[in-house]
Amino acid sequence: MKNVVLEIGTEEIPAQYIENALKDLNWLAQKYFEEARINYKEMKVYGTPRRLILFIFHIKEKQEDIFQKIKGPAYSIAYNKDLHPQKPALKFAQSQGINVKDLIVEDTEKGEYIFASKSIIGSATSFPSPDKIAYPLPIIPCNSGNSFT
Repeated sequence: MKNVVLEIGTEEIPAQYIENALKDLNWLAQKYFEEARINYKEMKVYGTPRRLILFIFHIKEKQEDIFQKIKGPAYSIAYNKDLHPQKPALKFAQSQGINVKDLIVEDTEKGEYIFASKSIIGSATSFPSPDKIAYPLPIIPCNSGNSFT
């Protein structure tokens, strides 16, 4: 398992904005890791007026595997009385990239439906470039003097 430190150098951030910048960085990093299916043990953020720092501890070396069950058309329209697949079943199987023989029939609250079962095997984890995590951090308005222009 790997640990990662991301340090972002900034212009002077006013003290009242640092807490929100850290919350945003933490949220964006968590969102990225969730969407990329990368698990980690702990994430911490720290900041100073000129630095935002993200620590990610114990990053798993492989993405999580995903198992999906996709609901298709009702069994009554997908198969005829002789149990032969009809156009809805064939098109559904084709759209899911599986053979019609691999479709599953399950009973639901609304009756029998066909389902496609798919698995996506996780690949090796590679840490993203910093701009994928930190962008788009909110733009903090910079003001000088007494006017806000």
